[in-house]
Amino acid sequence: MSFFNKMFGSKEKKLEELLASLKESQKKKDFVAVCKLYYEIGGRYRSEGNHLKARLYLNRFDTLAGSQDDIYAKINEKWMDTASEWIDEYDEDESFYINQMRDHVEELSASLNGRQKIQWNLLTMARFDTLFQRMSTLPGLDFLAKYKKALTIYSQNLYRAIDQSEYEMISDFLKDFYPFTDSLALADTGNRLPMASSAAFECYDLIGGDTLLNIYNLLADLTELTELKRDAYQVRTDVVTNTLLADYYIRTMEGDIRNVPAVKAEEKRILDDYRFVSGSPDKEQFFERFDKYRRLSLPAFVTPAREM
Repeated sequence: MSFFNKMFGSKEKKLEELLASLKESQKKKDFVAVCKLYYEIGGRYRSEGNHLKARLYLNRFDTLAGSQDDIYAKINEKWMDTASEWIDEYDEDESFYINQMRDHVEELSASLNGRQKIQWNLLTMARFDTLFQRMSTLPGLDFLAKYKKALTIYSQNLYRAIDQSEYEMISDFLKDFYPFTDSLALADTGNRLPMASSAAFECYDLIGGDTLLNIYNLLADLTELTELKRDAYQVRTDVVTNTLLADYYIRTMEGDIRNVPAVKAEEKRILDDYRFVSGSPDKEQFFERFDKYRRLSLPAFVTPAREM
């Protein structure tokens, strides 16, 4: 008996049919149906041995199911348990490129002091600036326009104390950011950005690798840092590999994403940033790189690509 006959007790649908149903449910904004289809599609990919896409859709299922009480109430509890088991298995799988990069960055960060970790994080956060400004034009995401100013304050605080008005600004932005991580505006795949030569970027591509949660945690750390000694304070570096935007490339392309030129270029930036901050750059050197990254567009254009 196939995976789907075991799990759902009904005639097995083709993957193409499930993906078509998903697009239709997404268009209708039927988030309960979307959530269930994420599980079905993730399970199908897993049964076919495509674990990259399985992980992507199971993460989407898990995130969407837990984001709203009225969705969670309509989801089979066994599905939640099974998805959690599979996700935990994938998170520990050392054969996954994104896991390898995560572990590598964690190892590298152990050699950095607090100030150098903050610099590495800020260089990472700078690469989200253009993307978030574009996202701020979409329905329900206008608050992201404040990211630019908040990021400026966080970066300046590395070299000077901020004033009360600046502290209030970043605190307010932090309060707005947390509910965004579980919002239906984020889950709405109609909230997408066209790419000149690639498949459109869905805002929900940002949930992979706990990207938004990692950004929120870092912003919380940096907000607390405004009143602490900057060289001594230890911040997490979990967000560093999130600029790979693995979910976008996994969703829109086939094969191993480590072979995608844009992913290779971003991996190079990540490792080069480590070497850069290890050399304790001065203020001018830091902001030269920081400002260059703020103008960078992620995800980078890649071809060929197709909607999945």
